[in-house]
Amino acid sequence: MSGAGQLDLVRRCQAGDERAWGELYRAHAPLVARFVGRMVGPSGPVDDLVQAVFVQVFRGIRRFRGDARLTTWLYGIAHRVTAKHIRADSRRRRRDDRWGEDQATRAASPEPAMLAREALAVVQRAVLTLPEPQRAVWVMRELEGLSTAEVAEALGARLGTVRSRLFAARQQVLDALAAAPEATSPHPPAAPHEAALSGVRPKRAREDVP
Repeated sequence: MSGAGQLDLVRRCQAGDERAWGELYRAHAPLVARFVGRMVGPSGPVDDLVQAVFVQVFRGIRRFRGDARLTTWLYGIAHRVTAKHIRADSRRRRRDDRWGEDQATRAASPEPAMLAREALAVVQRAVLTLPEPQRAVWVMRELEGLSTAEVAEALGARLGTVRSRLFAARQQVLDALAAAPEATSPHPPAAPHEAALSGVRPKRAREDVP
């Protein structure tokens, strides 16, 4: 949907058009669900959090003025809702550290595919252990494909803050890859971090790599 089309959709929602609300949800719920899932992992309450995000969207839609892209605004709301859940969840239980493992098929997997899958699992576990501010920046920048400026706008943070958080997150993920057992394999992937991310990163130009 074009920027003009999104703005028209918002204006219809602000006017109380119920069909527009449905269109907004159907158009953007997948994006919100993907972001939330990457923040909390597959064992998290993704559906409940998506619903909570859109409750906030519906409550706050009249405050949207079009200064930012609609998707950037949605990312900001999704981040706030998800961050609140992560803070509460961290006080209740440890996060699942087995996200992405598939022990039943490891023995039968060809070595290159097995290594790539294990590298992806290492990245996913490392991302789930990042502090929430760093995790949000990593997910938006590396997985959702937002520019650094868009991440800063969504989070209400300075560009320098976003870059420092991204640097710290990248370093922690790379350290996790270096420490993983597959990193010592006699035939490791040429670039395990690229193999791990190639299946999840959107195909979008990276216009401002810091």
